[in-house]
Amino acid sequence: MTLMLEATCYILKGKEPVPCGDIAVWQQFMDDVAGRTLRSDQAGKFGILTTFVGVNLGSEIMPKFFRTVISGDNGDNDPWLTETWEEAIVTHRTVVRASISLTQASKEQVLGEVSGYKVVSSSILPDDELSFVLETEESAIKMIPTPSQNWSREGKTVIFHPRRKKQPQVWLKIADES
Repeated sequence: MTLMLEATCYILKGKEPVPCGDIAVWQQFMDDVAGRTLRSDQAGKFGILTTFVGVNLGSEIMPKFFRTVISGDNGDNDPWLTETWEEAIVTHRTVVRASISLTQASKEQVLGEVSGYKVVSSSILPDDELSFVLETEESAIKMIPTPSQNWSREGKTVIFHPRRKKQPQVWLKIADES
């Protein structure tokens, strides 16, 4: 006898989540961890893993089927959840770039003179930027005292810009009206 589930469990068909009502099929799919792992990377001192989770961790309107987690930090950060395979890959790459930057940053740049501050929330912004909200503005100032090519600060929020490029210079030609 095969148990049937309501359409709350999902498997991947190619790169698309599809409902799966058969618990045996779903369990077999979920047991193949390598088969549902999109990417696994070591980035500096951090491990980043992005997987298909087999259930909707979002809502009916904004479903979330993929999860990116980071190991090697203090473990207090929430995972990044995304709806599509493509979004999950972009999120994974962004977290990898941020992790490499954090690893390469000096201890003073990351911790400042205050030990023990913590990130209270994080999110992914447009253009693959990562936003980290720290407990205090003072912690953010100590972490990023001055903006750099890839980092900026707004209040107690620190933002990592993985693709920030120099703005092209625009030269205006003023016609001689004489």
